[in-house]
Amino acid sequence: MAEQAAVIITGIAEIRAKLSPERLRVVLQEAIAEAVAPIVTEARALAPRKTGRLAGSIRAVVGRRGGAATTATILSGVGYAHLVEYGHRIVVGGRMARRGAFVPLSRRGRFQGEVIGTVAPHPFVRPAFMAHEAEMTRIIGERIAEAINAP
Repeated sequence: MAEQAAVIITGIAEIRAKLSPERLRVVLQEAIAEAVAPIVTEARALAPRKTGRLAGSIRAVVGRRGGAATTATILSGVGYAHLVEYGHRIVVGGRMARRGAFVPLSRRGRFQGEVIGTVAPHPFVRPAFMAHEAEMTRIIGERIAEAINAP
């Protein structure tokens, strides 16, 4: 999904005085992993179920690279999750290009189909995130405070 959210941490000078950069990175990664777990659980609960593949494939991945930003991404292992979240058009007759033949972009079959309807969005990640946004911020703040105050 293409939406992003940021948690801004203030008082970075005090944090750096108490924690090494490596320790801060580890604390942030663990805190973010703990903070997004309820979002994943709720997104699974809110996801529509026909076969259960969509709900079962939702997971969080916390970035392990160094640097100024530590990221968490909510992913799905199915290729249609974004279509469910944001909705889509129903197009028929749009795949007429021959395989292996060069067809200019403007004449490719996928742009020539007929729209016969739309499928309404069924958001499941956004509402889960919005419901747990304050909790996520609180958890991250508490974990950083615990790390600073630890002996």
